[in-house]
Amino acid sequence: MNKIYDVIIIGGGPSGAACALKSLKLGLDILLIEKDPNSTKLCGGVTPEVTREILKYDIQLDIPKNVMSRPHHLGLYLVSPSGQERSIPNYRLLNLSRDKFDRWMLNNYVNMKGNILLDTYPKNIRILDDYVKLEIVREGIHHEYVAGKYLVAADGVFSWVRRKLYPDTNNNLIPVMQEKIVLDGEVEDYFYMMLLKDSITPIYGYVIPKESYSLIGVGSTREEIGNITKFIDRFKSWATENLDIRLRHILSRRLGYIPYGRPRVTYGKNILFLGDAASLCNPFSGEGIRNGIESGLLAAEAIYQGLSENRYATEIYHEFVKDLTLYIIKMKKIVEKLDNDIKEKFVIKGGF
Repeated sequence: MNKIYDVIIIGGGPSGAACALKSLKLGLDILLIEKDPNSTKLCGGVTPEVTREILKYDIQLDIPKNVMSRPHHLGLYLVSPSGQERSIPNYRLLNLSRDKFDRWMLNNYVNMKGNILLDTYPKNIRILDDYVKLEIVREGIHHEYVAGKYLVAADGVFSWVRRKLYPDTNNNLIPVMQEKIVLDGEVEDYFYMMLLKDSITPIYGYVIPKESYSLIGVGSTREEIGNITKFIDRFKSWATENLDIRLRHILSRRLGYIPYGRPRVTYGKNILFLGDAASLCNPFSGEGIRNGIESGLLAAEAIYQGLSENRYATEIYHEFVKDLTLYIIKMKKIVEKLDNDIKEKFVIKGGF
């Protein structure tokens, strides 16, 4: 090991790819490590329209139609425990094909000739004063060492880096069960967010139209994970009765998780966490694509500024993501107190 990169990024999802692309544009010497570029993530693939504008402004990328699902844009439709319904006016969401979007982001970095190691994962980490040293495993057998002035953890909800450095955060997760279903009957062009009675959706349920199928899912509390199959079955029964649809065929059913712990965005002097690895996911709605991308871009800016000004990028990054962190903490507190009354007021007001 002779070379020390400016930045080593673990994870090539949207947050890691955004950080890598921005770092390249800023002239930083970086290495991106990705274990499995073909992995799939349980995700509704819905993100605010502003995500497109962030990518255009910061790294001059325009989301192409071939990574979108039809319909390309969705409105937001809310339903309360009592059955109150409300569509949010002038609110547009992008309807992404999540797997295609992730690969598009990563391919943009590869096409820019960025340094990348695929089929590679970290095994050990050593934190020194001026850099971080990683033992990595390539293609399952080759052990090597790499080093960077900064390490960026963008390795998702089960972040290896976070588990190494913050082992107390391992169980702070919200389970989500999602089914890919072919329906009889048309679902309108909405992201249906169902805040139904706690006995049906402990936190939320959703229906998202996608091409020739729809995604139906429920988010539960960790304490109720043993009942999550019952919740999604109850939710499907409710949807069948109230949305004028019939469930023709289940294509797949998956259990996934979103982070629920207090955000941890740095460790020591030279480690930064992004997106789900930092718990920067909205626990109320499950939306994390925009937050992941935004945190990745801000991390690159913080590292560039820190290296240019001989300051710790971790301190700069803390300030950059302060508002986002406070927002996630606010939403976590809401979920902790969530009951039918709070859900009802949210739908009536159209927000908190």
